[in-house]
Amino acid sequence: MGGYEEKAVRERRTQVLIGELQGLAPDVVALNEANNLPRYGRRLARALGFDRVWHVGLGGLRAGCLGIPANLREGDVTLARPELELRRAGRKQPVGWAGGQLLHGAPRICDPGGGRSHPRR
Repeated sequence: MGGYEEKAVRERRTQVLIGELQGLAPDVVALNEANNLPRYGRRLARALGFDRVWHVGLGGLRAGCLGIPANLREGDVTLARPELELRRAGRKQPVGWAGGQLLHGAPRICDPGGGRSHPRR
């Protein structure tokens, strides 16, 4: 499936976002509806020198790293300066099919960091 914008337009938007965030010099950044996770969050974290935690909230029909549509892995990402020691607090699924835990665990299978980038020290 295709994207809703050309790659060059998306790249330009990402570069503008990175530039603006560098200019603001925040300690913490929270983004919602970020797509394509974990790749997009990792890219922003590296560009800013931040740690990150993320959660895919909308990923289509998935089984591990494979899914339909392939380009939908939308969710939330939090970025923070390394000295703040950002940690993933965990996640509980209060209701629903128990197998959903396995399917929702897919980001940890696809990204060895388990939804968290490790601080560079």
